[in-house]
Amino acid sequence: METLFISVIIPTFNRAQMACDCVRAVLASVDADFEVIVVDDCSKEDVAAALKNTVGADARLLCLRNEKNLQLGKSRTRGAKEAKGELLLFLDDDNIVDREMLKNLADEFVQHLDTGLTAPMAVHVNGPKDGTIWTLGSDFNRWTSQPNDHLAGIPFAELPTDQTRFPTLYCPNAFMIRKTVFEQIGGFDFNLPFNYDDADLGWRIHDLGYKNWILSTARTRHMNFMSDSDTMQLRPLGLNAPWKAYTLSRNRLHFVRKHFTFPQ
Repeated sequence: METLFISVIIPTFNRAQMACDCVRAVLASVDADFEVIVVDDCSKEDVAAALKNTVGADARLLCLRNEKNLQLGKSRTRGAKEAKGELLLFLDDDNIVDREMLKNLADEFVQHLDTGLTAPMAVHVNGPKDGTIWTLGSDFNRWTSQPNDHLAGIPFAELPTDQTRFPTLYCPNAFMIRKTVFEQIGGFDFNLPFNYDDADLGWRIHDLGYKNWILSTARTRHMNFMSDSDTMQLRPLGLNAPWKAYTLSRNRLHFVRKHFTFPQ
């Protein structure tokens, strides 16, 4: 089977140890040709030094540092500009990926040329949702603008066995796309520096006629990172911090205006 080169882009901010754990897992991937690009969004910590201490000198690893905090969309975009891969995997730093995840995500693009986006099944770890699935398909209610996540919260042990490909509009946390498609749609919308940025990207890929999938054969453990101020009730609403509440509300309005019909 044809092998496509993958660029794994991992933005991080003040989570050096978590980024190191994430990178170490990616570097252990099997049966895939890849590079790893870490984008340090002007952390207080020395992320490059932490990575060197954790994984040593590895020719597959590149660490970039932003001179000022650019937030998620621009950090991901900087990584994409440096990427040599035909496929881009945007990966949040609070993931421990399975060794076969990269291969299984990439194979979908070879086997199905109409594939626009692939994403792994994320299983929550180390939190109130420990052992449950994040989502096997994400969309939005067009009248409330609330996300709909298929089979969210079901125990991993209850994973459906009769299906491995689940249609989705987008996927948070981790997703792979062709670099040519990323460039075709103009990359991330910088009016959405984070929150709704991945949904917007997936929606635009879908609008081009591509099929987006979450694959249960490609898996990652989502480490459920939460800061001291976060709670499971307040975090989704952005109410754990005023600036998050403002940004979430602003981005939601921009996203709705961009993608929903006027009555909706």
